[in-house]
Amino acid sequence: MSPWARYLPSLWPICSSFTVGQLLLSLCLWFHEASVSLFFFSFLLGLLCAVGWVRELVLEGSFMGMYTSYTHKSLKCAMILFIVSEAMFFFSFFWAYSHYGFAPGFFLGCRWPPMGITPIHPMGLPFMNLVVLLCSSMTINFSHGFLRAGKPFWCGVWLMFTLGLGVMFFCAQLKEYYWAKFSLTDGVWGSTFFMLTGLHGFHVFLGMGLMGFNLVRLFLCQFHTGENISFISMLWYWHFVDLIWVIIWPLVYVWGGWGYFHYNLSTPMEIFINSSWGQS
Repeated sequence: MSPWARYLPSLWPICSSFTVGQLLLSLCLWFHEASVSLFFFSFLLGLLCAVGWVRELVLEGSFMGMYTSYTHKSLKCAMILFIVSEAMFFFSFFWAYSHYGFAPGFFLGCRWPPMGITPIHPMGLPFMNLVVLLCSSMTINFSHGFLRAGKPFWCGVWLMFTLGLGVMFFCAQLKEYYWAKFSLTDGVWGSTFFMLTGLHGFHVFLGMGLMGFNLVRLFLCQFHTGENISFISMLWYWHFVDLIWVIIWPLVYVWGGWGYFHYNLSTPMEIFINSSWGQS
């Protein structure tokens, strides 16, 4: 008997590929002032494909016993490659931000941030979000430890606590966008800032979706004390999200806004007023 699993014929991979392409196209059209309804339709269609594909994977692996140890290794390798590809995606935006930050041209006023941009103070909501994500990194490890110890109740408690921290981060990010004194159309500063932080926020949203999915599986008693690929993939993905914010905070908020806060703010009260805390 072959050590590799025999997968059932499925149309979900090809449907998901076309849906992701449609989602990106609708996003570009939205940026060019087209209707947002096509983007939301594509997003819901992609969500449907994801749910159907994951449901099929759970059916094959947990209920039909079609996945062997070789399959588990290949799924882990696939998750690692996915995370590496996402890291390269973020690296391109980090490179763009650093390129203009280290050598701002005449069209930027030879300064970073450019003239007329009031950056968000790093010790406001951005620092709170840093603490929140670092705490969530610990709580999700506690949840995984209780799962391996055969204590699903406490695993669920810590996983729900991690999900709550993720919701707290997401809400704080939306509040930060609401109070920001610049927008996506404010030149290279606005575009790189919102692409980096917005893309990270989208990954946080996906991570919360994975947590909700694993919570449902936990309540349905579909996990055991050994290796659970679904839970491990969520764990790795969330640590990746935490690591990206650990890079974003010092690069975008601290270093990116240093020129403005160093030369324009002199008193602690001015720093407080211009931070996210003072805007609430």
